[in-house]
Amino acid sequence: MKKQSGLNAYYSASPESRSAKMEAYIQFMHAAHAGDAEMANKVGTDDITWDINAGSEVPNGLPWIGLFKGKAAIIKAADSMKGLEVLSREYYLILEQETQLIIFAKDTVKCWGMIIPNINFSNAITFRGDKIAYIKTVEDSSRFLVAYQTHQAAQAIKDWSNK
Repeated sequence: MKKQSGLNAYYSASPESRSAKMEAYIQFMHAAHAGDAEMANKVGTDDITWDINAGSEVPNGLPWIGLFKGKAAIIKAADSMKGLEVLSREYYLILEQETQLIIFAKDTVKCWGMIIPNINFSNAITFRGDKIAYIKTVEDSSRFLVAYQTHQAAQAIKDWSNK
């Protein structure tokens, strides 16, 4: 696939058209969703910060929502995503500059026994050298939250009935 710009830049099928920064970002996202903290840390700086809808945390909410600073916190965020199976992902490069990428992505995810299509999110990624220093993620987590809370309620009922 030929490299394109703007919203038509579909990167998920064409590794040869990816920049080194785009490749580092994709490796980070795959690592995060696989719970692979070692790979996530390999492409990130020692003081990496990942802001995933920070400020929108709620009791009994999604465990990966928040502000994660440093490698230990990134491991915590990655661990909380181990239950997510990304069935498909499309990346659209919005902007690439010397130290920044802005990406729009669309996932279909399987989690807690449910398939959730068309989860849209955007990431603004800042690089220091060839490593990711900061990621700001904005996603519509409402369908994730419903699936998560449904799963938690079902587990609570199961636990109660086993007493």
